[in-house]
Amino acid sequence: MKKLSRRRARFVILAFWAGMALVIAGGCLRQFVLFELGLATVVAAWMVKQFGLRCPHCGYPGVLPRWKGKGGCIRCGRTVEFDD
Repeated sequence: MKKLSRRRARFVILAFWAGMALVIAGGCLRQFVLFELGLATVVAAWMVKQFGLRCPHCGYPGVLPRWKGKGGCIRCGRTVEFDD
């Protein structure tokens, strides 16, 4: 069975939360540049998740990224393993 990239999963997690922090900071400080940068970071995390973290069994892009441990596919319900 093909394993998903742990590096990509961790990138998605970190990029999403960093982007959300920038969106909130940009909204609170009324800095449109921070807000745009945060949105771009969240969209980049979403694109890596959609195209880089697909279920190896059914190809569904709904696999949730995990920092450690195993995950599962939302569609087929099978266990998805990540490399180390």
